[in-house]
Amino acid sequence: MSNPDGSAIRGLGLDQFLLFGDSITQWNYDPSNHGWVASLAHKYIRLVDIVNRGFSGYNTEWCLPILPSILETTLPSQGRNKILLVVLFLGANDAAFPATHRQHVPLQQYSDNLTSMIRIVRAHHPEARILLVTPPPVFADDWEVNCVAKGRPLDRTADITFKYHTASLQVGQATGVPTLDTWKLFFGPEGRYDPVVAKSVLHDGLHFNAKGNDIFAAGIQDRIATLWPELTPEQLFKDLRLPWHDQLDVDDLPESLFRNERK
Repeated sequence: MSNPDGSAIRGLGLDQFLLFGDSITQWNYDPSNHGWVASLAHKYIRLVDIVNRGFSGYNTEWCLPILPSILETTLPSQGRNKILLVVLFLGANDAAFPATHRQHVPLQQYSDNLTSMIRIVRAHHPEARILLVTPPPVFADDWEVNCVAKGRPLDRTADITFKYHTASLQVGQATGVPTLDTWKLFFGPEGRYDPVVAKSVLHDGLHFNAKGNDIFAAGIQDRIATLWPELTPEQLFKDLRLPWHDQLDVDDLPESLFRNERK
């Protein structure tokens, strides 16, 4: 395939990490809040494309029908590029109270939806690694202020969210998918809820502040390094699609630009 000017279209598209979640994913490209997605994108610049598919307010029931289309439409060139990693980070909205919020998804349905998502990823992209992330803790006192300001009662608490956290761990174990336990990440090895810590990492009782994002970003990167060391920036640099400027052979242009082109 060629451009109108006759130059060939080369295979320079990048592989991808796909981040699929709710507002805790969608809004975290924000560098002013140390967004964990922004941190990941910074670490992997020029190596992989970090695809943010976070949908604010969504639960697993609403995300499940759109996942197949997302998996099949995000890659720049099917066949040449791959989704290397899918991060499934949902449950914060599923855990809303059934009596106060339409976001609520019953616990068993939440588990079934996560299981279905894992099956869909495996069917569409069998080689993709999958990382399941548990819904993080909430700090109800601060979140209630947010709810009241919007004219509604408190719609979630830490003890209810913990049940969804536990369910996601069980889904990970049943499906053989590694899981990042956010409660252990924030509260230590036992994962025991600490309201002081919860308040310190959430800016409104539900969403990460800069401190929470720093901790979470480090946790994601640590899991990648531990589970799939071949996906670390250091390893991916060895297969850089376009060479560093000081490695170009200026007497052999444009061919030296494309020596790492993926066929």
